Amino acid sequence: MIKALPTEEFTIETYLEPEKVKDKLLKFVEPHKSIRLNLPFNSPDKPYEGKVENSFFLIQRVSVNRKKVNLPIIEGRVYLRDRGSIIKVTIRADTFWKYVNLTIPLFFMP
Repeated sequence: MIKALPTEEFTIETYLEPEKVKDKLLKFVEPHKSIRLNLPFNSPDKPYEGKVENSFFLIQRVSVNRKKVNLPIIEGRVYLRDRGSIIKVTIRADTFWKYVNLTIPLFFMP
């Protein structure tokens, strides 16, 4: 069956404890900013924005020159295992593109 909207799911196994995984994610993720000035000399401190909580993360690439709705959303959960962690990751289209991709075919139907 063909998916209407692209998603990718995968699992990462690591020997890092969940707290260490969270710390690593926080090195690359800054809190979401509703207003971001896109000045030529103003680059973001970290390449991703979103939230990283206890065992959950929801992040998106910081968009400096492009519209944010074009960028995929990365979402995941970190699970404790006997030696380290298992990270289940889902990459999906932004919500705006979900609705665009679902409504455009309606205009071409006879």
